[in-house]
Amino acid sequence: MPMPPRVRNIDFGKAFADAGALWRAERELLVPIAGVFFFVPLLGMMMLLATSGIKASESDPQAMWVALNAFAKTALIPGVLFNIVTSFGSFAILNVLLQGRGRTLGEVLLVALRRFLPFLGMDLVLGIAFNIGFFSLLFVPGLFLLCRTWLAAPAYSAAPERGLIGALQQGWSLSGRWNWLIVLLAVTVVFFGAAAIATITAILLGLLAVLGREAATVATLFVAVLLTTAAWLILTLLRVALYRASLPKEGM
Repeated sequence: MPMPPRVRNIDFGKAFADAGALWRAERELLVPIAGVFFFVPLLGMMMLLATSGIKASESDPQAMWVALNAFAKTALIPGVLFNIVTSFGSFAILNVLLQGRGRTLGEVLLVALRRFLPFLGMDLVLGIAFNIGFFSLLFVPGLFLLCRTWLAAPAYSAAPERGLIGALQQGWSLSGRWNWLIVLLAVTVVFFGAAAIATITAILLGLLAVLGREAATVATLFVAVLLTTAAWLILTLLRVALYRASLPKEGM
């Protein structure tokens, strides 16, 4: 049995710098992938939610709960398709960053499609486990599981021949020591950074509401989807950067 890779402590600043370098090197492929597989399905789901009749200002919790349950039933199939499409987008971006050097967009998408089903299965299982740990067990187990398995996706993308079990083992190993806290910190920084920008944008759009309610609604929807797409792309870049930062140096 091969020995698990030795863990290298992640340098937080260098990981962010590496994510920036990855973006500059591959943005010509990353932009269309993020646009088709993140922005478009996010826009569709947001429009579906906007036309569902659910009001954020609803003061009756019971009425809000009934409306959310009705929306969940209506959006079941679109929600499943949304998860499949966005998961493929994430996997395609991982392939661009870890194996896509010199490949065209079509070649990257074709390779990702051939290897996608195992990745989708892993993504689904880990998502269910995270939700159970987060919402049913006071959220701490869910966060810990997320951080310890977050590097499994790039591990599988970098070497699909190792299989899902091997990818999960490597992801768990590379997030050992204090590295899982670095993963948590990186995710938190991106999440709260995006939330802060979204809040400022919402305030500005509120001030611009004098242009007309419909125009303000459309602008708010567009900006919200754009910010979410950007945050999703940044997290995927960081996922690869943190994976690369935790790999043992040659000769170790």
